Amino acid sequence: INYGVLEQYLGFFAGCDILIADPGAEIDLLAMLGRFDLIRDYINFLRSRFDTVITSVHHAGITLPLLETENIPVDGYLTTVNSPGTFMLPTQELALDAIRNASKPVIAIKPMAGGRFLGEQAFEYVFNEVGVAASMFGMGTVEQVRQTTSAARSVLGLN
Repeated sequence: INYGVLEQYLGFFAGCDILIADPGAEIDLLAMLGRFDLIRDYINFLRSRFDTVITSVHHAGITLPLLETENIPVDGYLTTVNSPGTFMLPTQELALDAIRNASKPVIAIKPMAGGRFLGEQAFEYVFNEVGVAASMFGMGTVEQVRQTTSAARSVLGLN
């Protein structure tokens, strides 16, 4: 990691207390290679600048147990969670087991599986069946934002 370049980019987030670090699949690769020293260096670098550091994980079924076993000092994980199992790697079953057994909060991404699983059922799955702490989702139109936030609020009992 070129920490000098990273430092320049992090300047954009000055004043923020929370950083969701999305290094791509590098955390997964480094964990699978057993390079926890590099992961710790990276997380410690971020932690010296942010109160809360959450990392993305692309292969939850493999990477989460490795990070947990090594007690990597993150405050939570961001990973794909959806009923069809889209992008839940290496398999939905392994990913769900790792997510449910994580000692730190999990934030679900892609709860609607890229439009394959819409509405309240998507949020009932991630919150009620899987039990994640939070969920992030993307929308293409204002109407989609209205429909999706309404569905999420309904499941969370906020309507």
